[in-house]
Amino acid sequence: MEFRVVRETRVVPVMPWRTLFIHVSRGERAPATTSIALVLTTPGRIATWNQHYHHKHGPTDVLAFPSSTGGDIVICPAILKQRHPGMPLPALLAHRFVHALLHLNGYRHATDAAARRMEARTRHYLALVHRPWLRSLPEA
Repeated sequence: MEFRVVRETRVVPVMPWRTLFIHVSRGERAPATTSIALVLTTPGRIATWNQHYHHKHGPTDVLAFPSSTGGDIVICPAILKQRHPGMPLPALLAHRFVHALLHLNGYRHATDAAARRMEARTRHYLALVHRPWLRSLPEA
C-alpha cells in the first residue's frame, strides 16, 4: 500500500494521515496495491477542480477521485474551517479524510440508511486513533 501527502497550503496541523489510511485500508480489505494521494490545497485550486470535474461553481471542502489502484483525495482546510466555525481543524480534517477514503472503497450515501452506515464506519476508524480532539465532533 502506498500513501502520500501533497501540501499546497500551510494551514495544516500535524495529522495521523498514514495511520488513518492503514486502518481504513485494512478494515475495508483494500488490495495491497492500493495507492492514495492526499492533496491539501487552497480554495482557488479546489474551486478549479470542482468546476472542471463536477461542473460546480466555487470551492468545496473535499473531492475524491477514484482510480483503478485507489485514488486521490483533495481537501481544502480553509473551506472546512469556514463551513464549520468553532470545530477543531484536526477533527474536521480527520473526519473528511476517512469519509473520502470510504468513498474510494465504494461507499455511497444516496439513502439515509447508507449515510448512517457510512458515518458509523467513519467514526469507527476515527476511534482507532485515540486523539482527544476527535471528541469535539458532533454526534451523528
